[in-house]
Amino acid sequence: MTSQPLTTEQCSTESPCKACVRASTDCVYDESSDRRRKVAEKRTADRLLHTRELLGNLLETLRYGHPDQVDHVLRVVRFDTSLKDIVNTILQTRQDIADVDPSRPLSLEGLDDLSPNIFNASSSSRNGLYQRALSLQELCCDSPFQVHSRGWTTVADEEVTAHLVSIFLTWYLPFMHILQEDALLHDMSSGEQNFCSPILVNAICALVSSVC
Repeated sequence: MTSQPLTTEQCSTESPCKACVRASTDCVYDESSDRRRKVAEKRTADRLLHTRELLGNLLETLRYGHPDQVDHVLRVVRFDTSLKDIVNTILQTRQDIADVDPSRPLSLEGLDDLSPNIFNASSSSRNGLYQRALSLQELCCDSPFQVHSRGWTTVADEEVTAHLVSIFLTWYLPFMHILQEDALLHDMSSGEQNFCSPILVNAICALVSSVC
């Protein structure tokens, strides 16, 4: 006859309990069962507290952090980074922020008073957004930046070059931070080569045209 694990009523609070050891069975005592509901409730409360503290640290980082610190947190979140590394980055960045403006306090005291309708509406908006995502063609159809590109490349005319550089500044540069936008536009307009060169413009055009 196959031995069966002892029930919760037969088990003591040890793990494994003495009764299960004597019977050579697996100890199935569950601390989160009804007999230990307070333990389960405390564990849930601790998790909610940690989540709340993490939210507070993230919001304070976004409000008080230097742009470089905020950009660093955003890059870590956007890339394929583990949740543990994301949390550590947020906590470490918040710890590094020394200058907190007392005139701009940030408190989570009213968080519990927010109506659930706010979160439901936000969820509905996200679902609608995902259902109607912009296509690649739609993302690339506009040129938000006015770019003077005459004479920088011979592989495309001025209009096409300006359009590709504008797309680069709109969709690539905010996440890569490899160029100074104002300096690049100034050099392209003036013809100077302090922060711009034909090879750079050709590289930008090649990068953007590979996906557009």
